[in-house]
Amino acid sequence: MRNLVGGDAASPRISTLEPPLRRRPGRLLTAKRALAALSLAAAAMVALSACAAGAAAAPTAGASGAANGANAQVVADAQARLEPYLDASKLDWPKPSQPFAVGTGRVAIITCGVAGVACAVAADNAVEAATAAGWTPSPVFDGKFSPSVQAGYIEQAVQQGYDAIILMAIEPSSVQAAILDANRAGIPIACMNCKGDLDGKVITIHSDSAAAGAAIADQAIVDSGGAVKGTVFQDPAYPANSAVNQAQLDQFKKYCPGCDVKGPIDTSTADITGPNPKIFTGALAANPPGSLPYVFAPYDPAALQFIKTLQSQGRTDVKVAGNDAVPQTLAGMAGCDCFLASTAGPFSYEAWAAMDEVARAKAGVPTWDATTLPFVLVTKDNIAKYSTDFVTPEFDFKAMFKEQWGK
Repeated sequence: MRNLVGGDAASPRISTLEPPLRRRPGRLLTAKRALAALSLAAAAMVALSACAAGAAAAPTAGASGAANGANAQVVADAQARLEPYLDASKLDWPKPSQPFAVGTGRVAIITCGVAGVACAVAADNAVEAATAAGWTPSPVFDGKFSPSVQAGYIEQAVQQGYDAIILMAIEPSSVQAAILDANRAGIPIACMNCKGDLDGKVITIHSDSAAAGAAIADQAIVDSGGAVKGTVFQDPAYPANSAVNQAQLDQFKKYCPGCDVKGPIDTSTADITGPNPKIFTGALAANPPGSLPYVFAPYDPAALQFIKTLQSQGRTDVKVAGNDAVPQTLAGMAGCDCFLASTAGPFSYEAWAAMDEVARAKAGVPTWDATTLPFVLVTKDNIAKYSTDFVTPEFDFKAMFKEQWGK
């Protein structure tokens, strides 16, 4: 799973320790990287200009219900496929089935960056879960969206003898050396919203990326009347999100012969989560109204900036899809007709699952598969609900985990 960058948020338990001394090179925006970012924007404009060439045949963003003939069946099939993801009460929740002695210990909680709403929320839930399990949680270590800082805190946890580590949206491959040090020390690691497990060295916990991407694509197929024309952007720094974007492209190719969707176009967190992202403003400049009806962002913070850009330019011909929704970003997009869809994952449940997994690993008890957790497809019809609340099970999941722990 995934990038959890969001709006401003603060955890009440943020570590005030000095940054660890042992660091690895981060992803600083050097002059060379800035030039690379400009090159990305230029390449995107060239690729996206191809959309303009077919503008006459492109549907407008409000083409809902326009399907007929063969397209009508394409749309009906897409509607049937996405239905299971629209109602949280119908979701299937993987969960542990074998109670165990949870024991005690200290768990280091390291988040991607507390400035991200979901990162902070997940960290706070991990603190709550650890406390409920009878473990001692660390202060929340702020990874500041920097692999070198994140790796430093993993190393610090090893040096200070923590019994387990929980990561939030820190891609294991970006901090691999530190994770290997923790493995050698016998410290189990669980990572929420992470895709790569480094050949079993990390217990990953995330929603079903393929299903999420397919559902977003199906929503676009329904909305366009089976004739989606647009572009997919991805951020390679987050493989779980890239998996969602690739699933979108695969779904269009497999089920929508009348669709023409380009991509994925690579971008970066720094380039698309600030105001008026150049790669997107360049795309709009290269495509006159009507020629780029749909845009698929790698995650909601980027989708929110895309939508704000559309509003500032008065463009009403483009619809935007996101991914990894949190209430704060959804609230920022809810008022725009340009919002197409996003997916809302169970961040609170994931945090409790992460605590359960590392405690099982420490106790020598088999862990369970938490890599296909459910999500809700957020559309204009249910965005109001998820703009104020996270996705949680219908059952009391906290009580369920406590029962598993004998609490």
